[in-house]
Amino acid sequence: MRLVLGLDPGASMGMALVLHEQRRRARLVKAWHVMGGSDLLWMSRLYAAANDLSLTLANYPDVPVSAVVEVPANGGRNSNRATGATTWVKAGRNAGRVEGVVYAACGLVFVDMASGRTKGGWPALCGVSSGKQGDGMHRVREASMMAHGARDHLATMPEDSDAAIERKVCIAEAILIACAGGLQ
Repeated sequence: MRLVLGLDPGASMGMALVLHEQRRRARLVKAWHVMGGSDLLWMSRLYAAANDLSLTLANYPDVPVSAVVEVPANGGRNSNRATGATTWVKAGRNAGRVEGVVYAACGLVFVDMASGRTKGGWPALCGVSSGKQGDGMHRVREASMMAHGARDHLATMPEDSDAAIERKVCIAEAILIACAGGLQ
């Protein structure tokens, strides 16, 4: 048995803690979303999420924990977003902030996980397509199939705006990254 924390970095960032047990489907323990209109608000929400993560991990004192973060294939040059590599630079800065705060709160050190369908990339490990299609809602369906409890958690999140959909997709991708981290 082990816990894996998955991180989908960016201005709208998702973190998911998934429990992996032998011969059982992975189970979502908890998920967090961090976003904000200013750096101060974003960091405030990150600190709250890291504190809650620390409290959650206290319920699993004898279970090993690892943490994985998505990194872009080819430095983000092949990103399907119009801003491409610029988006990944901001995501990298935010990932660094998260890694520092999570290390301070919980002592966890992240390892990189490729985002492409290359060997070892999280989409390949999960058996899902690489890259977001459309609004990314296919990631919600994929995460719901990969981790027990993901469907129920994601179903409680609204879809009434583009920002709400983005939050839901970020959480779904964090769940998939955590699931892939348990398959390495």
